[in-house]
Amino acid sequence: MKTLFKGETVNHYLQKAALAAFILGLTACAGTTPLQRAQLSSLSRTANSTEVDSAIANATPQQQFEFQQENNRYYVRTFNLQTGTRTEMMTLCTPACMVIPMEVPVFAEYAILQELPQKNLLAWGTLEELSKDPDEKISGLMPRLKEQLAAQTKK
Repeated sequence: MKTLFKGETVNHYLQKAALAAFILGLTACAGTTPLQRAQLSSLSRTANSTEVDSAIANATPQQQFEFQQENNRYYVRTFNLQTGTRTEMMTLCTPACMVIPMEVPVFAEYAILQELPQKNLLAWGTLEELSKDPDEKISGLMPRLKEQLAAQTKK
């Protein structure tokens, strides 16, 4: 058996590499596809329901529901928006330990808000952005929207 560094054999090294690849593969197949910034570039206040659905077609909503405030109804979809990546260190021991840097995505909760019944696009952004929106109609909806998000999470 050929030894590499610190007396480790090629087989041990390959076992470690295969385990690391397996772990990375599991995290990549988590079952949801995050929303990407590039998908949002085609959204505008004039976007109709079909255009909105087309823009976000490949992303998996975390939550989707309707709610009402006063006499108006709204349709909300929330997504994990990938805002960047960060490096985390993973320790892999088989039997010797080694530290492996891994790039992991960073996410923010992102909402797309549409008016019913036509599903006209009203607003889109992180919950913080929408809460601070200069349009009082949008920022005024946020307490109710956050309340509904909390209720949906408890289900």
